[in-house]
Formats: sequence, C-alpha cells, structure tokens
Amino acid sequence: AGWLTVAQAIRKRSSFCKHVLYQVVTLALLAVIFDLMTGFLRWSFDYVIPALCAFAMIVIGITSIIRRQHITDYIIYMVLSSVFGIVPLLLPGGPTVPWPTVLTAAAGIIYLAALLLFVGRDTWRELRRRLHL
Repeated sequence: AGWLTVAQAIRKRSSFCKHVLYQVVTLALLAVIFDLMTGFLRWSFDYVIPALCAFAMIVIGITSIIRRQHITDYIIYMVLSSVFGIVPLLLPGGPTVPWPTVLTAAAGIIYLAALLLFVGRDTWRELRRRLHL
C-alpha cells in the first residue's frame, strides 16, 4: 500500500491539487480493502474516508491561498473535494458512527456554498468549460 501511494506520487507530480485528489481516492480504496480483509467493521467508511475528504478540502484550500495563482486553476479541484466530502453520507447502509461523516458532509456543503458565493461566476464558467455543459 505504501509503495502504491509513493509510485502514484511520483507519477502524478504535474498538479499538486490533482495529486491530492488521487491520493484521497487511492487511500480510501486501500482503507476499504483493508477493512474488508479485517472483517468489514466499517471503520473505513466511518472514520478514514471522512478524514481523507476533510484533509483534501483543507489542503486544497490552503494551497490555493499560498500559491496565489488564478482561482480557475483550483476551482475544479475545490468542487471535487467538496463533493468527495458529501459522498460518504450517501454511501449505502449509512455510517455506523455518524458524526465524522455528518461533519465532513457539512464542511463539504459549506465549502461548496462558499465557492459559489465568493467565486460563483468563475466556478460556473470553469465547470461549463471542463464538463462541457
């Protein structure tokens, strides 16, 4: 698992935000696999996936502030990280320990609302451009 994440980090070094999202997906899949191998107690859905999603939102937000590039370079990654934060709430069976998932989903909704509120025009323009809407 460690070598897989390191290999991915070396291969995907073009965009830091893209790398963060790839790592979230990779680590979430690895956590689910390990959870399945240890009897599927759902700890991956209850704790690991919400923590990874919250971490991605924080890291991408801080990166967009520190690098001071144009907001359109980060918008798609910010939207995806907020959607990733909402998705664990919608997983089948629901969480057995709801508070981490609910907090992450609330943070994802607030993050997405803030994006639409503060840079809504750029967000819609970038989504239309990238998703061909």
